[in-house]
Amino acid sequence: MIKIAICDDDIDFMDKYDERIIDIFNKCTMGDETYSVVRYHSGKELLDNYKKDGADIFLLDIDLGDCKGYEVGRELTFRESDPAIIYITGYSENVYNAFVGRPIGFVQKKCLESDLEKFVYDAVYHVRKRAQRVEITGKDRKYELAADEIVVFEVYDHELKITLKDGEKILSGSLHTYEEKLEEYGFIKISRSVMLNPRYIKNISGDEAVMINGSICKISRSRRKNVRREYELCTRR
Repeated sequence: MIKIAICDDDIDFMDKYDERIIDIFNKCTMGDETYSVVRYHSGKELLDNYKKDGADIFLLDIDLGDCKGYEVGRELTFRESDPAIIYITGYSENVYNAFVGRPIGFVQKKCLESDLEKFVYDAVYHVRKRAQRVEITGKDRKYELAADEIVVFEVYDHELKITLKDGEKILSGSLHTYEEKLEEYGFIKISRSVMLNPRYIKNISGDEAVMINGSICKISRSRRKNVRREYELCTRR
């Protein structure tokens, strides 16, 4: 089940539209997903509870009572890698402030149904990608890792080092074994022995990929052009 978090201090709006939002998601997606709505009336309530509630997609009103929705979006982006955020507002002049944390889209309340339909597929695709997993075979056991949690995948001297969002794993193995699956999940190969998750790349400068965690990964000369092109494509999605 995919859980849609609606954060709005307008209770009448949520009473009117929470079931309709589920209908829109069902209409615009294919597959066997089911949806439910989790309601929050303030930014603090959402930030305190969204992990416990298992929220997957965030519909944030920009003009919340205790803060601005884009402030909540900024905090979500700090806590999570590339969260699925759609901003909602009744005021078109807030649109530029709303584009914090690379949101999926911007919806005006007066055009909710028509506007939301444009972004539902991208939001669900976002969630599906976060659910992708990579099975790693070590010497004594198998590990199943969420692709979204892998930052860097690299091999040196037959030793496989996987840098995760929180921690790392080191085991024997080869990059070739996992390369095809990682490419399928959008990872970028920057050298013969290193693949990066583009979600964790802060920027690319010359022959270096600067990661969000501050580490720097060298890009081989033969791959610089392709790496930059692939990264630019990722940032547009």
